[in-house]
Formats: sequence, structure tokens, C-alpha cells
Amino acid sequence: MSRTHRHHARRSPLLACSGVALAASLMLTACGGGNSTSVVGASGSSAAGTITGFGSVITNGVRYELNSTTVVDESTGTSSNCSDNASNCGLKMGMEVEIEGDDVRSSGDGTTPTSVARSIHVGSSIRGPVSSLSTDGNTLVVLGQTIALTTSTRFDGGVQPAVGDIVEVHGLVDRSVTPSQISASLVEVKSGPVASYRLRGRFDKVAGAIGGEPMSFGTLTAEDLARYNAATDGQFVRVKLSTTPDAQGRWVVMSFKSSERSYGRDDQGKHTEQEGFIELVVTQPSAGTIGVVVSGFSVNGISVSLPSGFDAVDGGTLDQLQVGARVEVEGTVVDGVLVASKIEFKKARKRSERGLDDSASSQEFEMHGTLELGTAPNTLVVRGLTFDLSDTAAIVLPAGVTLDDVLSWARQGKTVEVKGYLMADGNTYKLKRIKLESRPATSALAASARAVGTGLNP
Repeated sequence: MSRTHRHHARRSPLLACSGVALAASLMLTACGGGNSTSVVGASGSSAAGTITGFGSVITNGVRYELNSTTVVDESTGTSSNCSDNASNCGLKMGMEVEIEGDDVRSSGDGTTPTSVARSIHVGSSIRGPVSSLSTDGNTLVVLGQTIALTTSTRFDGGVQPAVGDIVEVHGLVDRSVTPSQISASLVEVKSGPVASYRLRGRFDKVAGAIGGEPMSFGTLTAEDLARYNAATDGQFVRVKLSTTPDAQGRWVVMSFKSSERSYGRDDQGKHTEQEGFIELVVTQPSAGTIGVVVSGFSVNGISVSLPSGFDAVDGGTLDQLQVGARVEVEGTVVDGVLVASKIEFKKARKRSERGLDDSASSQEFEMHGTLELGTAPNTLVVRGLTFDLSDTAAIVLPAGVTLDDVLSWARQGKTVEVKGYLMADGNTYKLKRIKLESRPATSALAASARAVGTGLNP
């Protein structure tokens, strides 16, 4: 019986169908076996990725409206009921989230597709002291984990960390290497002491380690001990740690949970999107030609299958679907497998490689809200985030609109849509596009979405 071994010493090569599989379900799909299943369309959608905009919450290119949305903080276990407001319901740009929402609706006018978020789960990848910083500014180390800093990494409040600072980092975990690495999307420097550290990493049950760091599990509660006993070697887990190691230099685990993702029966037929790093790849012989083609892969522990003849790839090619590549996958859940309808390669440059215009390799951020004049010269503010106007030649304006018109919008408090890229300080955005908001208010969008879902006229 073939099996998938997830504990990599280095990046893995392509895996053939005749050998190792991602998972039994993916192998059946990729290699042509198994029973076909009629997909009954599940109501709603799901997404796992980075917050890249507000005025609602924008993740993976979808604008999720907040309307009595349950927001759950995985770090604390607390939850709140929230609707769209100026504080963004406590969420921040760059946070990693998992969203369950209503059906995604295409705008039809080229603007961002929309949905209404039913629940949002948010949780950082790590919290702890910075032990080292690279001289080129591209990485830092926290609790033994390497944190990659890119041109799209946001530093909350513009505060950049120093050795000894306690930081909380949101980012995608690259599971294709051991120890795993975190590509940071948000770094928050804590202003004071914290009650506990937190870590998400690969569990080495034999060595008693997580993310390569030795751990002590002797003080777990009965509930957490049961989770520990059920966990398997190589599984990714989320733990809360004491801030002081024990006498043997081990971090003391205070809580223990699995962080693996999977799809259940309720997800059958659901539209979903996943952003992450490819950790395993499955190939099969190419029909009618010599060689092999990619038929599936794994991202965030989720099995992804490519339908026969699949070619819906943006920003790259099928042969670039390799271990370690960062992708965003859109598709439908079938028998626990994400069957891809579209794949987009996500690019990010190291911070030291920042250029004058990072639009080709940096994440675009999008904001919807009231436009205000900034306190600094040549700046505008939307929902508390600052956009720089200095590079006037690079700003795309609607036909017939001038920068003087835009400044007038700010003085009048007009509602706008703005897009931009992070600048070198990691907190200010370089303005690229701005226009007056043309969509209805959040409450109207939510009412319309729910009316459509129930067959009622909005």
C-alpha cells in the first residue's frame, strides 16, 4: 500500500502515480480510479488566505461583506458578532483568515466579486521573542522558526522589530521544507509582556519537538493530552507555550491542537479557495506524448486535483507547479478533494530586492471607505491606512478626473475604492488607482445576497 510521507528533509521532487500519493482520495482522482460522484452544490463558499483589503474583508480576490459575522480568534478562543465598521471588527491588513460565506457573486462590471461572510477564523502563525535578524533584512528568527520578510510584509504601525522584541506574526507556512518556514504577511511588535507564546509547526512525536524545537508536554490537560495522543508524526499543530523554558531548556506546552485542514460532507460541491505553498506534487503519463503531466498536488495539507486538459493558470505555467511554489487555487470540493478550476501563481520579492515599482511582484491591497486628507504631505487616508501620492505619474485615475478632483473628494469625505502597494516602511501604501465607490452599502449587499439565496426578490 502506497502512503504519503510528509516529513521532508528538503524540497521534494515530483511524485508519480505509481509511487507515493498525496492521499488516497487524490490518487483515485489523479490516476483515474474510484467511483464518480454527482456533485450536489453546497450552499456557500470558503476561503483560506491573507486579508488584502477592507470595506468588508477582501481575501483571495473576493470581497466578503460583514453582516452579523462571527469572528473567532483562534489564539484566544474568543468570538464576537460583527458587522462592517470603521474598526474593521478588530481585523488587520495582512492577517491570515479562514472564511465561511454565502455564494460568491460576480460583479459583472470587472470589480471585485462579493459574498457575505458567515464566520471568520483568524489566528497568527507564531508569537514569541526575536532571537536574530539577518543583515539584509530578509529574515528573522522566532522560537527557532525562520520568518521570511517580503515586499508585501506589513509592519503594524510601521514598527519594525529588533532582537529581543516580542512579535506576533501572521503568514503562510511553507510546509515543503523542514523545518517549515513562515512567509510573513503581518508583523506586530508587542508593546509589553505577553502571558504566553504561540507556535504553529510540524509535530515530531518521536523527538518530542514542534517546528524542530524541544517541547515538554507534562502539564497538558486531559483534553489536550487526548489530542496529543491522537496526533501523528509530521502533523501540523498549533500550541500555546509558557514564556520560560523548563530546566532542560524545553518550551512547556500549555495547550495542543491540530492545525490541519480538511473538507467534510457539508463541503461537497462548495466553491472554495486556498492560498499556500505546494508541498507535494502528483504526476501521471501524458496522453499521446512522452513525459508526464501534473495531475494534482497538496497545499496547506489539502489535496488538489487537476481535471483532464486543465490549463487555467495565471502568472505561470503547468510545469511550474512544483514543490515550494506559492499559489492560489480556486475550485469545487468533490469527495474531500479540491478540484481546481483556476490556479494563480503568487509572487513575492525579498525585502532587499525592493525596487522603485513593486507592482509586478508585490501584493495589491484594496480599500473601500471614506476618503480623508492625511496629516503628512501628499497623503490620503482610507479606514486608517495611509496612501502616498508622491509618484503622481504612476497613479491611474478615471477618465476626466484629476488629482485636484481627488483632493476635493477627500475634503468632501467621498466614499472611494483605492488600490496600492506597500512602501519600504511596511505600513504606508503607494497609491496606484482610485475611483469613487459605485457599489451599494454593505447592508444592501448582504440583504441582496441573502434574498438571492432564499429565492426572494431583494
